Amino acid sequence: MKIMFGMTAVIVVLLAMIAGIGHIDGLVLGEPSDEAAIAETSVERVNGQATGEEEAYLNFVIGYVVGVGNGVNQVGALLAQATADDASWHLEMAMLLSKIVASRDSITDVVPPPALQEFHSACVQVIGHCATFAELMGESIDAGEFTVSEEANAELVQADLIFTDVDRLLTTFLQEHPLPQRE
Repeated sequence: MKIMFGMTAVIVVLLAMIAGIGHIDGLVLGEPSDEAAIAETSVERVNGQATGEEEAYLNFVIGYVVGVGNGVNQVGALLAQATADDASWHLEMAMLLSKIVASRDSITDVVPPPALQEFHSACVQVIGHCATFAELMGESIDAGEFTVSEEANAELVQADLIFTDVDRLLTTFLQEHPLPQRE
């Protein structure tokens, strides 16, 4: 579980970096943006800055990645409190694991702006590994096992390795195309 704590810390740093470069106005991380608001965003690059479409996309996808990372951390916290006969624990864990698995489909069909296709692919892979981890944990819990199996841990390791690409790709994009400054 230490791996995902590190991944979440990096995500928080990335979000702070986005905020430092230029804040995202009127958008909420982790929630789909209003289609009209996206339509109103600029699709033209001005002075090399990120377009409104790219900014909205980053906001949306990073919100999902943060949500999945937080969910995996919550799974770890719940596992530390595992009780075989606690119905509320099982319900909370089942809902959390289900949400992580469902997140895979939430960004797979999102069409990224051209300059962010490689970043998107890496995010999809990270979330895919986290979703597989959640599926494996669900199977383990159903079998009465309340520890992270080697196979489930391997999924987290893969997610963490790919996340280094997410970090690199986002950093490179933001250096080349900073977010516009808002007043």
